[in-house]
Amino acid sequence: MNQQLVLQTVTPLLVVIFLFVGLRLLIGALGHRDRLSAATFAVPVGFLVGYFLILGGPQFPPIAAQQKIFWVALAGALIGLGLDIAGSRVPRWVTILTCFLWPAAIVAWLGLEAVQNIDYAEAERNLMLYAPLAGVVGTWLAGVIGLLQLRRTRPETQRDLATPIMLVIAAAGAGALALSFDTGSTAQLSFALAAATGGFLLVNYGTLLWKPELIAPAGWTMVLGAGGALIAVVLSLGLTTKTSFWALAFLLPIFFADMFWAGRPKRNHIVARILRPILLFATALIPAMVLIYVVIIIRQLTGE
Repeated sequence: MNQQLVLQTVTPLLVVIFLFVGLRLLIGALGHRDRLSAATFAVPVGFLVGYFLILGGPQFPPIAAQQKIFWVALAGALIGLGLDIAGSRVPRWVTILTCFLWPAAIVAWLGLEAVQNIDYAEAERNLMLYAPLAGVVGTWLAGVIGLLQLRRTRPETQRDLATPIMLVIAAAGAGALALSFDTGSTAQLSFALAAATGGFLLVNYGTLLWKPELIAPAGWTMVLGAGGALIAVVLSLGLTTKTSFWALAFLLPIFFADMFWAGRPKRNHIVARILRPILLFATALIPAMVLIYVVIIIRQLTGE
């Protein structure tokens, strides 16, 4: 089991590293350096490879929430790839609207059945029965805020790698939460997503230390593909397991971690380039650690 878990985690990371570097070199050789963000297509591809290793080939049409995660990641990657290829020709309002509509499409597809199954007559006497509806709406709102934050930090990638760091921590936090509630396959998917995004982070961190001017920006392909997969994983956790949506809410502050360093000077010497991503990683890790602590307390109080 341990060897299988290592394989399912390390393989997406290695796939992303090699594919991302290859795509970046290819795009650069073709003279499209302004489209380097499209190379982040490697991130959702790495996650999909991990999905195959964990759950096998995806079912079509998908029925269960976990089966839909594959198609969410693929569709998000393709939408994001279109935005990355279009580049600066995409109006600002289109990217903002995408941050609202993409999470809405995800939660509608994954959460519609749970909302339809609510006994609204009984729910008038027991408000707790509205929990699936509140969870779906809350996940949509959190998804919108998260994507808007990733949209804001994308241009900052060259300075502190905020976008991939926040995605890695959030995916790993969701995985730890899933693991604590004995939802092994969902935890494995979360860790595969963290590993895939981590492959992009490692390559860009090495580039940041070596030649910062060659760094590839965080693309919409990664934001909508990996970010969409994260939204789907979180919603799946809340709807199909004992995981509380209130506990999952602690993932949201991770996407504000970079604001703590927003006013700090952006020095370009080697020490600053080494330390800034590490300090941001540590800052983003704090909400994830609080999340794990809260879950432990909840489980002790409920006797689970």
